Parts: sequence; C-alpha cells; structure tokens
Amino acid sequence: MVLIDDDDMVLRSLRLVLMRRYTVATFTNPVEGIKAVIERNPVAVVSDIRMPGHDGFWVLRKIRDIPSDVPVIFNSAYQDISLPGDLVGTYAPFGYVIKAAGIEQFLELVDKAAAARTA
Repeated sequence: MVLIDDDDMVLRSLRLVLMRRYTVATFTNPVEGIKAVIERNPVAVVSDIRMPGHDGFWVLRKIRDIPSDVPVIFNSAYQDISLPGDLVGTYAPFGYVIKAAGIEQFLELVDKAAAARTA
C-alpha cells in the first residue's frame, strides 16, 4: 500500500490504521510516491488530491502511464474540487473518499481495492 499526502499527520494516522492489514509506505512527495509504485507494485495507492507541486490527478496519470493497473483511491478533504461522479468519469480512480468520512468507509474502500488487485 502506498499513501501519498502532503500532510504528515494524515499519513501517520492512515498508516496506523492500515498497517494492521497491509505493508504501508508513506510519501509526502508525489514524485517519490510514484517511484515507490514502480518499485513495489503495491496492492493500492491512496492519494490526496490537493498537494503542492503535483496533485492527485497527476499521480493517477503517472501511474496509468507506467502502465500499472494498481487501484488508486482519492482521499481528499475538499468536496468542492468536483463531484465524486465527475472524478470517476474524468480520471477513473478506483474510488473517492472524503477525509471527514468515517474510518470504516475508508477501510471498506481500501479493502475492495486490494481485493480487486489480488483477484
């Protein structure tokens, strides 16, 4: 599992939740996160959308350019970027979850992505 977010506190929190189920690598730098995707071929990637330098849409495009079929989940605090339906249609991530959503919803989506990857 690769987590990419510019907020170190978010990364630490998500890592604590996910490390019980997955091997987790965290990155505040999207370029480093992409390198990890190439090197590790993770079961899933969870990426923030708004980050300085490169955003989550850039991350998704780079992963598809590798090419890789790793599921990408957008995890964002911003509901005003686009409606989730628009995100799915335009960028085709595996899923989209708002950071304010419950951890159960987040874990359910991550588990589905990992299961799809290993199936």
